[in-house]
Amino acid sequence: MAFDNGSPVVDADAIAPLLGIEVDELRRGLQQGQITTGVERGEAEDEGRFRLTFVSAQWRLRLTCDADGNVLSVSRVQRGAPTRLTPHD
Repeated sequence: MAFDNGSPVVDADAIAPLLGIEVDELRRGLQQGQITTGVERGEAEDEGRFRLTFVSAQWRLRLTCDADGNVLSVSRVQRGAPTRLTPHD
């Protein structure tokens, strides 16, 4: 990850496989609003960190990065119907 005028810039070649799609599909999905993105900037003890989120129909992908753009952690959660929890007797 890099920064351009304070905004994070990521390589589509790195993100697309994590979403299980090709780069062209990622670009199309972003342009058509089928894949959404978000950025959160850390505060207090997380100052200087960023959390980037990519949401597709199938996955929610989160990258936590430091101020230099180094990826500190990656979280990928499959989206779908929620699982109903039932109480145990």
